[in-house]
Amino acid sequence: MNKLAGLLWLPVVLSLLLLSAAGARTVSTVDELLALGDTVIDEDIVITPGTYDLSEVTWVPIAEVAQGCGIYGEGAALTGFHFAYTDPGFVAENNGTVSGITFRMEMFINTGSDAGVVAAANGSNGTIDGCLVYGEGEWTVGLGESRKGKYLGGIAGVNDGAVTNCTVYGLTLSGGSETAIGGIAGKSTGTVFNCAVHNSSITGTAGTAAIGGIAGLLQGPEVGVNSFAEQCSVLFSTVSGQAASMGGVAGIVKNGFIGTARVNFTDICHASGEKCAVGGLAGTVDGSQGSNRLENSYFADKSEAGMTYADTDAAGGVVGSYFELNNAQVFYKCYYCTDFCDAELYGENTGQSTPHHWYSCSGETKSAMTADGWAESNMEGGWTNAGPDNYPVISDLIPVSVSRFHRGDEYLPQSFFRLLYNGEDVANMGLVDGDTEFDPALFTLKKAVDYLELDIEIDCVTLNGVRLTDKVRAGDYEQLNFSAVVDNAFCRDRLIPCVNEAGEIYESSRGTYSPDSLAELRAAIDDAEQALDEYYLTIDWYWGEDLCAAMENVEQQYFKYQVDMEAGGGKTFVKYNGSWVNVNAFKGILGKTWEVRVEPKDGEQFLCWQDSAGNVLSEDPEFAYTINRTTVITAVTAPAENYTFTYKDVYGKIYKTDTVTDYSQVSYPAEPGQGGLRTGYVVSKWTNDFPGSLPSQGPVQRDVTFTASFTKAEQTYTVKTYFLYGGEKYCSETVTLKSAQVYTRSAAETFEGEDFTCWRDADTQETVSYDPTITISVYSGLTLEAVYEGAADSVTAVNLWEPIAEGGKIAFTGQTVTGDDFASEVMHGVLLLQSDTAPAEILFDTPGVIVGKSSGYSALTNTFIINKKNVAAGDAWYGRAFVIYNDIAGQRKTVFSDVKGIRMP
Repeated sequence: MNKLAGLLWLPVVLSLLLLSAAGARTVSTVDELLALGDTVIDEDIVITPGTYDLSEVTWVPIAEVAQGCGIYGEGAALTGFHFAYTDPGFVAENNGTVSGITFRMEMFINTGSDAGVVAAANGSNGTIDGCLVYGEGEWTVGLGESRKGKYLGGIAGVNDGAVTNCTVYGLTLSGGSETAIGGIAGKSTGTVFNCAVHNSSITGTAGTAAIGGIAGLLQGPEVGVNSFAEQCSVLFSTVSGQAASMGGVAGIVKNGFIGTARVNFTDICHASGEKCAVGGLAGTVDGSQGSNRLENSYFADKSEAGMTYADTDAAGGVVGSYFELNNAQVFYKCYYCTDFCDAELYGENTGQSTPHHWYSCSGETKSAMTADGWAESNMEGGWTNAGPDNYPVISDLIPVSVSRFHRGDEYLPQSFFRLLYNGEDVANMGLVDGDTEFDPALFTLKKAVDYLELDIEIDCVTLNGVRLTDKVRAGDYEQLNFSAVVDNAFCRDRLIPCVNEAGEIYESSRGTYSPDSLAELRAAIDDAEQALDEYYLTIDWYWGEDLCAAMENVEQQYFKYQVDMEAGGGKTFVKYNGSWVNVNAFKGILGKTWEVRVEPKDGEQFLCWQDSAGNVLSEDPEFAYTINRTTVITAVTAPAENYTFTYKDVYGKIYKTDTVTDYSQVSYPAEPGQGGLRTGYVVSKWTNDFPGSLPSQGPVQRDVTFTASFTKAEQTYTVKTYFLYGGEKYCSETVTLKSAQVYTRSAAETFEGEDFTCWRDADTQETVSYDPTITISVYSGLTLEAVYEGAADSVTAVNLWEPIAEGGKIAFTGQTVTGDDFASEVMHGVLLLQSDTAPAEILFDTPGVIVGKSSGYSALTNTFIINKKNVAAGDAWYGRAFVIYNDIAGQRKTVFSDVKGIRMP
């Protein structure tokens, strides 16, 4: 840390340590804070660290902080801070100390005279130290219009004392006729040290006298006594509009000193109007009475425009206009970047003209200013080329702020939540040492309002607009502006699944449900989708549950999924209205949960519950089953007096269980090197959990589990492609690929003068792709033709390749083909039906249909796979791929493929 900055902090720190001994009064509630309004503070006040929400009240300024007294708020933050009052500010007049308070502005309406957020007036004995003022995004109105001839500042309207180590972030300040406006002070006759203005806008209107990034008017109180602005920064900001004088640090300097100042990535733009003095550091330097000094400072780069001005203006890269009566040295080692300002060092000199006014000052190109070592060679006091884009920096105190909580273009008010870093409110940090580290894993959210029923989570944290993935050091940045990309967990986990389920019910029930109930369901779905589109982040538990109830409570004959239960001769039970009922099947809607139970027959022991795909559902005789399709759930049992050999894979799927008496009865469902258990794989080996070596024969003494490991099978398929034009085939290609490999081929946009139409399956004549470049996952042999019949409107479709039967499993492979009408997908899958004869069509309400959801999906090729497992030899299964999607008109549509089938050998 800079030694001088450290010394300026020391009195404040020491005073905090002595407060308890001096009998300081503690303020720890909003009511206690409000009670300070319109009073004179004649004792020390300590504001307990924390957040104080003032969004529901209009602040009445503290009349005065008396000399020798202070208000200390290290770690205290006033949120929703706004007021409309004569002499507006946290304090009307400060003659003591105001330290360590964060002000999160929502609104500031000036109906009085001089205005500043911390103090309307900071007296000659007053000190404002370590305060942070920043705006809350879209809620920030700024500092509004001032009365004629008054002063506006982000920290103080008028500063006759000292403002040190303060930061203003994200404010908009504007004023009226003859007003002086500054990011820190409107008028400063005292000292501004180590202060920064970031991402702020200082704007003048018609007749405004002076505007500056730090001070509108920097004026010493009398001849021979200067006002100081030292080691200050104006970054990523705008000084613009109409004014008589505007400068990056000060609008007007009179008996003033500017030293070690930096105006970087900032626009200084004069709009049309009266003549204006426009300067990178100062608009006007007036030496008519007293002396001025500008040294060791620079203006460089732009926020959007750099420096702009009219031909009639007095514009200079360092100063717009200056007046000096003698040959004193005024400007020393002051620089500006010629890449963003085409003016000379100064616009006009209205006094004595002599080269002695300038020493070691110049305009430099960006490449020169940002070259390594330029700062050390041309500037004094520790400047180095370590800033953004390699610009010179000197201070190691980095301002920290929070900009927003958002998801896409939707934002949350910052008054709803606070962003914490390692338990500390980030917005309260103010300035941090350059060695401070930030770890993305240590950011958390905290509700700022207890009654909120919003379930908001952090997806990620961004730093200066870039996602934060690794630890960062504060000193590597000019500013640290954090924002949180958030998600509404209630919407994600409850409301969206509810909307999707209701949509599936609606789409699958058009032919069987009453028009009135369908209309009611459609309206409930539309209300929920509109809420998700417009208010995703602010849907709380109460509103969200009302939206879900509107969809779930529609009276209609829901499509029922059939669930059969088998228990090898035992009894199966389902709980109805709190009582167990002996049944062998039950029906229900998708997502409904039933409690089921099994009682094995005499002499049998229960092993586990399995579904029709062989997946273990539970190892408890009684469990809760949630319906997801038409299926069979089996309570697997074995003779109680015998032992069991169980055959499964490394993923936990059980292929079979055998009741055995002798170790010689080992019978693998597939031997090593054979396929049939998992599509595209062969068994590499079997292992077991028998302690030691498994006996080859002899009486079985315990249950044994055998586990299969797999390796990829070398299944290959042939893919043929050609161009089809006028009934003739051209440009043929034949390739042999392994199962699941991706095949890509590009067709010409035109062929023989005819535009490309689509890629088509030569055998089924189904459209496979509307894109001349086709990319497809290969799971069977294919012949594809590029058709040239002229360009045509593309319509979303879905294909189903010929199914493959292997080892008790049938694999159905589908592919979606998105057309010009496609907006977003709702669901895809394959409708499965066991039948001895080929069905003409399969629909959602076809008796016995199973809605098969994909077990694998390739976003690259839009290919999905549905496996029907445990198919007995001789059984025939048929499938029909489907895609439910929203079209560009906002309508939900369903498309189907042709029906394909295969019989298990």
